[in-house]
Amino acid sequence: MHPSTTYFATPEKVKDYTNKSEGYNGKFLIDKIPNHLKTGSSILELGMGPGKDLQLLADLGYQVSGSDVSHEFVDRYRQQHPDSDVFVLNLLNIDISKQFDALYSNKVMIYFDESDLTRSFEMQHNVLNDGGFVFHSFWKGEEKYSFGGMDFYYYNTEMLTSTFEQWFDVVHEETYTEMDPDDSLFLVLKKKEP
Repeated sequence: MHPSTTYFATPEKVKDYTNKSEGYNGKFLIDKIPNHLKTGSSILELGMGPGKDLQLLADLGYQVSGSDVSHEFVDRYRQQHPDSDVFVLNLLNIDISKQFDALYSNKVMIYFDESDLTRSFEMQHNVLNDGGFVFHSFWKGEEKYSFGGMDFYYYNTEMLTSTFEQWFDVVHEETYTEMDPDDSLFLVLKKKEP
């Protein structure tokens, strides 16, 4: 079992993360999505956590669904938003019958080494409609850090490309600043034609 599966398994960890992430969201990234994806399209957020970005996506007029590997995050969001389409989903074994026009994640796949990333990108490819997009952000670099029993992976574009080039083409890439100058990478990928 991947460590990220168990890390957010308790209400205490979810509350701690929610408090620590107060004031952070993906608005900067989400505001770029309409450049590629028309309003009304279906989009699945992978690793929704407390659900802040899910609401931002809905505010732009997308048909949103949310997912997280943590039952705690999903249950907590569902209690606050009973009509929401949210569910538990493991990005290393995406087992759903729905198809989407786009997938979005904000620094969720930072827990995956290159092998896990490759596996996840293949799974993502399978749940996208033809011509679908993925919008993902990562910490930029080439390091691996360990903290709290989990590993965190930093990637550059070349490293990432090797994990998805079989299924996706790069439409847009951008380096941006979240905490330190140029510490983050945003990728827009398009599903390759069959």
